[in-house]
Amino acid sequence: MYYKVSNTATRNDIENEFGVTLKYPRLHLPSPVINGLDEELLSVITEDSPNQVNFAIWGMLPNHYTGDWETYQQIENTLNIPLDKLSDSSLPLNDNGHKRCLIIVTGYFVTHLHRGELYPYYVHLPKNKPFLLGGLYTTLDDGFLTTSILVGKGINGISQDIHNLSPNAPLIVPMDQKADWLNHNLTNSDLDSLMEKNNRSNLTAFPIAKEFYYRNINFQSMLEPVFYATLPVPY
Repeated sequence: MYYKVSNTATRNDIENEFGVTLKYPRLHLPSPVINGLDEELLSVITEDSPNQVNFAIWGMLPNHYTGDWETYQQIENTLNIPLDKLSDSSLPLNDNGHKRCLIIVTGYFVTHLHRGELYPYYVHLPKNKPFLLGGLYTTLDDGFLTTSILVGKGINGISQDIHNLSPNAPLIVPMDQKADWLNHNLTNSDLDSLMEKNNRSNLTAFPIAKEFYYRNINFQSMLEPVFYATLPVPY
């Protein structure tokens, strides 16, 4: 499961990179580590507002759900949703079908199991440029958005090479496919074609401090590389 991401991009970084504006610019706070287990917010671009960045609670809920987020997540964790479940009628989606969004991050984290020990890796673009993850979202009756990151097998080579605990990796949507991804009329075959192209990226990765696994660790130095003598050469 991918339950932590990073978004250290500034407002200007996001607006210049993706040609969008922030709906609530004063609420945007760059964060080295966003922990989805703590009911955090993610920056999203939605089908309904393709030229604007909104905030969504990480962990998708049914659109008519009125209970606590934590209670629902204990029963059905929706921080990630596998791509092969997109047609699953049990997903907590809006009544009118799938709603797709793009989730803005500057990186995400994977784990490598080596000789019985776990090592965290930070996956990112050069210069920590922001990029887009494919996601789904719902709009609750009170107007709040909730979202999930889509993950799949064989769609992201760098994650598979390092993250040897699971074959799944986040779906990365290149900037030149942004409009297509947010097109509500996109067919399933069109979507499959898009996903086939999404394993090509300039992502890089390196190991970081094991303090990453602590629940409340969130400081900028967490994103700095760490050398472990027992590990193979970093990616």
